[in-house]
Amino acid sequence: MSTFHPARIFFLLAREANKAIIFRRGPTKWTQMIVWDLDENTLEFGQWTKIKLSPRRCDLSPNGEYLIYYDDQFEGISTTAISKPPYWETLCKWKHKYSGPNLGYGGGLFKSDTELYLNFSTEGLFTSRVGLHYNINNDKYFEGNLASFLKIEGFSNKRSEYNFWKGHINPLLEIRMKRDGWKEIEDKEFIEKETSNMVLRKPSKTWNNISPNSKDPMEPKLFEKEITTSSFLWMITYYHSDLGKMLTTFYIKRRNIKTKLEGIAWADIDYNGRIIGTKEGKLYGSKRLKDGSVQLSNLEMLHDLNSQKPTKISVPKGMKNW
Repeated sequence: MSTFHPARIFFLLAREANKAIIFRRGPTKWTQMIVWDLDENTLEFGQWTKIKLSPRRCDLSPNGEYLIYYDDQFEGISTTAISKPPYWETLCKWKHKYSGPNLGYGGGLFKSDTELYLNFSTEGLFTSRVGLHYNINNDKYFEGNLASFLKIEGFSNKRSEYNFWKGHINPLLEIRMKRDGWKEIEDKEFIEKETSNMVLRKPSKTWNNISPNSKDPMEPKLFEKEITTSSFLWMITYYHSDLGKMLTTFYIKRRNIKTKLEGIAWADIDYNGRIIGTKEGKLYGSKRLKDGSVQLSNLEMLHDLNSQKPTKISVPKGMKNW
């Protein structure tokens, strides 16, 4: 008897259009890209891929027309690429050595529709921890065509302060979140209460010998995003090095009351003032009443994506060119 495993879903919101790009993963190794129109609540199902997507190092252009994504190959050459959702067909791509969670390279951020930060050096030679010399202007590591309107810069983040043993989230993700309205806040008592059963680690003796930092205590971070003047979406997030994955929980805060959104794997606020989220392979959104008001904590199921199966989807010609 087979065991049911719900799809895993992550999404990115466009900054200047009320739509999201969904990454739906499952079965193992397969990921489908989907465009979610948040005004009409319709889905445009796109292409499937077997790339090892690192969704938290991806970004959308403000108008939602372009996606930069990171194919995270642990033992080979990783790729940072640009495509037009909901297709993975690359307009251009840069190849670089896997950097691991402790370096946090790969992917990028759209500063605007015409300006892009790449999450690695764009000047001279970049030497990775595993020894690959890389020059962004060297054709050996670049494929495709770069749009004449797109200005590329290197991205400088706080890697020196980044410690994945402590559970720090990837610097690229943190900067993208703050750009998109999330603010880091302090509430040590609340964080400790909510994470007390999960922050203890048991690093192996091997890691203890290789890296003394492996014994460092975890430091989960708390972020908030304003919904109304009196209500906020809260998020506790951190990387668990023993489990090898991000752990994230969401809450609605009204005055001094915090309500946990049970089972919600990822959430954000759309242009209509709703909380939208994912849970067990399904998309949810705050219920809207006939008078236009929004019941924030009353999340209703909008789409069930569990039945999607990998199929071959042709890429339209217009999606292969800038």
